[in-house]
Amino acid sequence: MRKELDGGLILRSLSEGHESDRARLPEFYAFTFGEAGDSDARDIFVWTQDLVSGNHPTTTLDDVWVVVDPAKDDEIVSALLLIPQTWRYEGIEFGVGRVELVATNRFYRRRGLIRQQMQAAHERSAALGHLVNGITGITHYYRRFGYAMAMDLGIRAAFPLASVPKLDEGQEVDFTFRAATTADIPSLVAWDHYYAQQFLTTHVNTPELWEYELNGRTQGAPFYIYPLIMTDKAGRDVGYLAMRASIAGRYVNCLRYVVGPESSYLATFADALREMKAFADRAFENDPDARPGHVSFDSGLPRALDILIERTWPGLVRQPERIYTWYLRVPELPAFIRHIAPVLEKRLENSGANRYTGDLKIGFYDLTGLTIHFENGRITSVTQGELPQYEGDADFPYLTFLNLVFGHRTLDELAYVLPEVTFNRKAAVLLDALFPAKRSWVVALT
Repeated sequence: MRKELDGGLILRSLSEGHESDRARLPEFYAFTFGEAGDSDARDIFVWTQDLVSGNHPTTTLDDVWVVVDPAKDDEIVSALLLIPQTWRYEGIEFGVGRVELVATNRFYRRRGLIRQQMQAAHERSAALGHLVNGITGITHYYRRFGYAMAMDLGIRAAFPLASVPKLDEGQEVDFTFRAATTADIPSLVAWDHYYAQQFLTTHVNTPELWEYELNGRTQGAPFYIYPLIMTDKAGRDVGYLAMRASIAGRYVNCLRYVVGPESSYLATFADALREMKAFADRAFENDPDARPGHVSFDSGLPRALDILIERTWPGLVRQPERIYTWYLRVPELPAFIRHIAPVLEKRLENSGANRYTGDLKIGFYDLTGLTIHFENGRITSVTQGELPQYEGDADFPYLTFLNLVFGHRTLDELAYVLPEVTFNRKAAVLLDALFPAKRSWVVALT
């Protein structure tokens, strides 16, 4: 695509074929993020190279946009890209367009350049059939583009590596660890699928994506991971850890800790901790003074792991006052609700609204609303259109309905914070049954 903007600037995708855009983009990102104080700026250079290399499993040159200034030899002054991927909603897959690496040269800001590129990304995402867009971005900014902070993201707990329990004299480990290889991909896919069943929204890691993680990504990119296979004394592989060497120098990060049906967290926890410490020692063996003092766990932990972490280091665990969130956008809400209807219908079974027949009308304080029609507990239609204020069964301001849809908050929690969240008794019973609070586990493709 190509579009002329005010001031003689040009918006175009990398697929237009301008080699200077592709060559200059990594340095543009590294400089712009570095100027803003991002400690991973040089790593972003490597990440960008991977994304535009042609080897990325989903991102193509059609998914990357730049704004150039012809008056300055086509200097890149703003850029943005899309990383297509697949997520699940309790087993139902749907396409997601993840917007990333949003940046503008400081001398070209406040000219609407990001808005133009977001529009291009949203149009491209719609053409690819995505039902949701997501971005992990700065506080509040992306609300102006129709996004809501609606799913947990980031560090859930961290503990000091110095407190990892050592083996007693003569004690042997029950589980050993080794680097994952291509031969482990079927097991990695199976473990991910098993683990995902306890969460609401999860990512889908296909064999192709695991191949990219193991062999396609450039070492040194900011999201480079080290998958480690857990093996018990009988020689059975039972799960894996995915470790990251550093997050801004503060933590060694356990990005994933997945145990399959052959074992449990209770059984593997102590040896997994010792392996995390050993990994940190290996990762920083040439510069031990730079080794972070803590290992962190990302959001997406099962409750059992919460308990083990909290009870192992009472008073030592760092837990954030609040967990940050994904920004999510659902451009066609009726289409998404229809897509996940089998999950919603299953939730109604044996609930207080079992076999419900009738309408559920949800207003959004803009004189529009969503109407879901049920027949004997089955969703027969979902429409969005005009809905006069106060004529709905429930009302949600500021896209907060997405917090309910994605299990991020309960109906009562939303109403406690925002009195504008209102509902009658019918809506209270239906919405509690349809959208219970539930954790998600999304380690999105980068």
